[in-house]
Amino acid sequence: MPGFKSHSTTQGYHDPTDAIAKKGFYIEVFHINSGKTVRFKAMLKDYNDLHNVAYDDHFFIGQSEPVKKWKSTIRQIDLSFVALASSISEGRHNLAKVSLLTNMLYSEQEMDQGAYVTKVGGSPIFRIRLLNLIAGPGMDWGEAWDTGLQGYISNLMYKINTENSVFFHRPSLKKGRNLSGKDDYDPKGVYPQEMQVSFTFHPVYERSPAWINGSFYVNGRPVNKHPYGVDTTAAAAHTNLRGTSNKTLEKKENAANLATANKKINTLNAKLHEQSKEIQQLQKAQDENTKECDAAEEQKGVDGIFNIGSVVPDPQLITGTEQIQSFESLGNFMEVPTVDTPPVEPVKAVPPRVDSPKPEAAPKPEAAPKPEAAPKPGTSLKTEASTGGQVFLKTPAGLAQCRAAQANTTGADAAEIGNHCNAIDKHLKNAKPEPVQPKAAEKKVEPDPAGHGPVKD
Repeated sequence: MPGFKSHSTTQGYHDPTDAIAKKGFYIEVFHINSGKTVRFKAMLKDYNDLHNVAYDDHFFIGQSEPVKKWKSTIRQIDLSFVALASSISEGRHNLAKVSLLTNMLYSEQEMDQGAYVTKVGGSPIFRIRLLNLIAGPGMDWGEAWDTGLQGYISNLMYKINTENSVFFHRPSLKKGRNLSGKDDYDPKGVYPQEMQVSFTFHPVYERSPAWINGSFYVNGRPVNKHPYGVDTTAAAAHTNLRGTSNKTLEKKENAANLATANKKINTLNAKLHEQSKEIQQLQKAQDENTKECDAAEEQKGVDGIFNIGSVVPDPQLITGTEQIQSFESLGNFMEVPTVDTPPVEPVKAVPPRVDSPKPEAAPKPEAAPKPEAAPKPGTSLKTEASTGGQVFLKTPAGLAQCRAAQANTTGADAAEIGNHCNAIDKHLKNAKPEPVQPKAAEKKVEPDPAGHGPVKD
C-alpha cells in the first residue's frame, strides 16, 4: 500500500485524508514507457465516461430512413480531481507529481544515425487505476501497472484555485510558530494549497470488445465485470422482456431453431427420396438396354455362322474354345480357291564383274526410247553389254535372269540392262497367251521284214 503523508510541520496535527488514501482511495497513473507511477488522493471533482458509437448509413430504395451499420465504439473518460495540501511540504510534493505527469506526455526517443528520433512504439501510453471506476477488463483491485486500464492521455490541464486557497511560501513563515523542517525551499518559490488537475483518457484494448455466443469478450476472454467492476450476470438475471424471463425466451428460441432444423431435414429427405427413384429408373433402363445389346450381339453371331459363304464372323465375338471349334467347323465346308502358277525356271547366277574404279562422268540426258513393237513370245533380246553379249528371253525366266544381271552390273551397263528388263516386263504384260495347237497323230512306221526299210502304205 503506498504511503501518503501530509508532512505537516505543525506539532500534534494529523491530516485525516492520509488515512483514507492509504485504504486505496487514490488515483494512480502508471507510465508504461518509463515504468514510473504518480498517485493523487481521490478527491474527485468531475468524472465523465463517454461511449461514442459510430455508424455507417445505408439507404435502400423505397426507404427514407437509413439502415445503420455499426462502425466503431470509442470510449472516452474525462477526469477532474483536486490535489489539496495541508502543509507546505505536501503542497510542494503535489506540484512535483503534477510536473512528472506533464513530463510523461512526451514520446520515447532513441539515437539513429547521429540524431534522436521517436522510437517505434515510443508514443506515451499509460495504465490508470481509480478504484472500480477505471480498471482493466474484469480485473480485481490492485496497482495500476498490473490491473490498470491501458490507454492514452490528452488535454492535461493544471489549474490553481486562487479564490478559496492560499500559496505556501517558506520565507513568510515566521519563527516562533512551532514549525520545523529543512530550509531547502526556494526563497522565491510558492506552492499552491489547492490544485485542480483534469485530463481526457482514451482506453485502448488489445482486442475490441464484442459479444461472442452470448458472452461478452474483452481482449479475447469472457468478462462479467466490465467496465465498472460489477458482476453483470446478476443484472441480466433480473431483467424481464415483455414479462418473460430470459430462460423462457431462450427455450422458445431453441424450440424455434429446432423446428426450423427439422423442417430442413424433412425437405432434404424428400429430395433424397425423389433422387433415389430417379436412380432406380435409370438403372432399370440401363439393364434393359444391356439385355437388348446382348440379344443383338447373339443374333449377329448366328447370322454370321449361317452366311459364312459371304461373311466370315468376327473372331472377337467368339472367345476361348468356342472360337477354335467354330473355325474347325468352318474349315470343313469352306471353299478355298486355288490358283495355278506356272513353274519358274531356275535363275543362273551371273558372276559379278570386277572393274577397276574409274571416275564416272555424269551421264548425258538421252532421248526417250521409241516404243518398240512387241515381239512374239519366245523371241530373244540381245544386249550390247561389255560382258561379251548376253541374251535374255522374253519369258518370266528371262526377266528374272535380266534382273539378276542388272543387280550384278554397275554404271551405264546396268542402266542399259535395266531398259531391256523393262521392255521384257512390258512385253509380258501386253502379250496374250497363244492357243495350244493339238499335235497331229504320228503314223506308226513298221520295219520291212525283209530288211529293206520301212513299209510304205
